[in-house]
Amino acid sequence: MTHQPTPAVGRIVHYVSYGTPGGEYTSQCRAAIITAVHGQFLVDIAVLNPEGMFFNRGVTHGEPKPDGSHEGGSWHWAGACVMAGSAEEIARSFHEAYEELAPSHGYETREASRKPWSDVPEQNRALMIAVVGRLLDEGVIS
Repeated sequence: MTHQPTPAVGRIVHYVSYGTPGGEYTSQCRAAIITAVHGQFLVDIAVLNPEGMFFNRGVTHGEPKPDGSHEGGSWHWAGACVMAGSAEEIARSFHEAYEELAPSHGYETREASRKPWSDVPEQNRALMIAVVGRLLDEGVIS
């Protein structure tokens, strides 16, 4: 873990919403302000949503997962906020564009990879999502 700032009242952080079980609303990264500090990793926050503001007590700091996304219900320092869906969407779009554009650049992709995203082997998809997550987290792409 890299050195992190010390939580303090008034500091801006990101809060990750849970989303809904049925998927009507996806997990989203939201701006939040620390309103109380209970320790290095536990704070109370005021979350700023498009629909309004709400207060959440006892929110735990969350480290990024391998794909760069964060668990719903956690907070992290403001910066590149990568949601699993966005990293996957970028990886899928890259795959589809790469396969489509290769012939016009004089390149023929491998037959094994010349397939829709849904048919790409799970291990390959997970790797592509993790790469995109890292690039987003490092600010290489945004």
